[in-house]
Amino acid sequence: MDFQAAVELVLELEGGGRIVSHPKDPGGLTKYGISLRAHPELGADGIRNLTAKEAKEIYLREYWNPLKLDRFSPRLALPLFDAAVNHGIQAAGEILQESLNRLGADLEVDGILGEKTVKSTKNYSPKRVLSAFLVERLRFYRSLKTYDTFGSGWEKRIMDIALSA
Repeated sequence: MDFQAAVELVLELEGGGRIVSHPKDPGGLTKYGISLRAHPELGADGIRNLTAKEAKEIYLREYWNPLKLDRFSPRLALPLFDAAVNHGIQAAGEILQESLNRLGADLEVDGILGEKTVKSTKNYSPKRVLSAFLVERLRFYRSLKTYDTFGSGWEKRIMDIALSA
């Protein structure tokens, strides 16, 4: 999946242009999935006035390009992008490495998506990697203290990603 298709789905999963500020969400004020916590330089007014085009530019600059997602199978690019958006780049890398290790890889779980990690994704069928990755994301979500509040939404998100990958 290319960036344009992936970002459209992520924007939808992130509530589109709705402004959200849930008291239990550590991100605080959020629009298009861009939170004030992650982007204090925008300020509250910047978040409220954020356009879809600006959000897409942030996603490309801060998530898709740094992860070099074109190196991964199209089936894995979307889930990895979504995990980076939702958990952060480091955690997304760690989740991928944990999932590959469960398949039999021997990777250091450091969150760095270097050549060894990329190569390991190619040692297994894309379907197996996707399945292992999504299961590992579920484990991650279930470990969070806000799971009771947001868990059902997160699990739906994983299903949406699985059906779109």
